[in-house]
Amino acid sequence: MTTAVDIRGVTKTFGSGAAAVHAFGPADLAIENGEFVSLLGPSGCGKSTLMLMIAGLLPPSEGEICVNQDKVTRPRTDIGIMFQDNTLVPWRHVEGNIALQLELRGLDPGVYRSKIADLLKSVRLEGFERRMPYELSGGMQQRATFCQALVHEPQTVLLDEPLRSEERRVG
Repeated sequence: MTTAVDIRGVTKTFGSGAAAVHAFGPADLAIENGEFVSLLGPSGCGKSTLMLMIAGLLPPSEGEICVNQDKVTRPRTDIGIMFQDNTLVPWRHVEGNIALQLELRGLDPGVYRSKIADLLKSVRLEGFERRMPYELSGGMQQRATFCQALVHEPQTVLLDEPLRSEERRVG
């Protein structure tokens, strides 16, 4: 097996001096192609920070991250990401939100029309293609966001609390 994600001596600190906040690490981790890895820990321990660093959306303070043997130095378009909160834009319907991920990568959404339909069917959102995000339940929005992460067929998918339930306060 080859290494899909290689993390060596990675730390992340926000700020500097007396105001510095140590957010993550140091950590070493090798994830092989085909592996499914879950990171568990309390809120604020750095799980989301690590995901952002792997995706190239946040640079590590120290250490090195490689994805498919390439050092991560910029945002990666070959990774699918599902953030904690859905990333659906309110002015696009479900299908348009999924297509947006393709547009941002310079891909022709028309070529992926059947892929989008297959993804929506696989998460039981068939028939909701033209619905706006506000017309969907929270769980349906999460499933549409999951389709966004998968539509460009990435080799690596990062899911940040994909099964998170919404907090509800009564009274």
